[in-house]
Amino acid sequence: MHLFLAIIGTYFFSAVFQQNIYYVEKTISLPASASSFSINDLQQFYIVNSEDNEVIKLNSEGKILKTIGGYGWTDGLFDDAKAVCATQLEVFVADYGNHRIQKFDKDLNFIGQFSISGRDLTSFKLEYPISIDLSTTGDLYILDSKNKRVIKLNGFSKVERIFGGFESGDIFLNKPIKIRVDVNQQVYVLDESKIKIFDQFGNPIREIQLGKIRIIDFGFQNEIIFLVSQEKLFQLTTDGIQQILMTEKFESPIKEMKIKSDSIYLLLGDEIKVLRRGK
Repeated sequence: MHLFLAIIGTYFFSAVFQQNIYYVEKTISLPASASSFSINDLQQFYIVNSEDNEVIKLNSEGKILKTIGGYGWTDGLFDDAKAVCATQLEVFVADYGNHRIQKFDKDLNFIGQFSISGRDLTSFKLEYPISIDLSTTGDLYILDSKNKRVIKLNGFSKVERIFGGFESGDIFLNKPIKIRVDVNQQVYVLDESKIKIFDQFGNPIREIQLGKIRIIDFGFQNEIIFLVSQEKLFQLTTDGIQQILMTEKFESPIKEMKIKSDSIYLLLGDEIKVLRRGK
């Protein structure tokens, strides 16, 4: 009887352990060192090569399908592209140095741009957009790093909300670096050692304290918040931040994370690691 219970206990522990460990299912080699990336539902990748001011479209195996860009300020050129966000039909790029968001079709043909010059006293400026994200309803959220606020554009590229400044009350932005939107249309901003949460109308909801761990990115999977530092993967639980075990230790620092379905994608410069949870 004791032997039977021991076997059952060992099996149960092993199963639980395997379910809480992530393994590398696939490694995708990139044609250039990337600073940001996005993946759409067709498993097509769009990567930002900031050094050459390029945006590159890849298939699921990492084969180049198209490259655009170069340094400049006219349509389709970039001055330090910081972030990219893609759907099956559209691609948005945060053109940091040009203070604008450029919009392309899925094949990286230029469609248009969004910028705010603030030439008159009644308007405001969009300056140094550092991060962008799309909601499931098609709204684009832009993180303005200089003015420390969020600009929400609706599906017609019209400004619908501006929030995150001192007008937001007790929860306002100090040094924001990442913005993400969950399936419930709540807006999360990584700001120093906190994640600050707003509803879709810009009303502050709450803050999540991250402690001493230097989180660089985060995402959502089945309403669970995953966090990543340059070396490690975590998840947010009711008991706090819990490190997630991985079967592989990476030689290069993690630069960005994206989550699609059951997979976690980690950008490590010139490659993307695709992680899945053990069964």
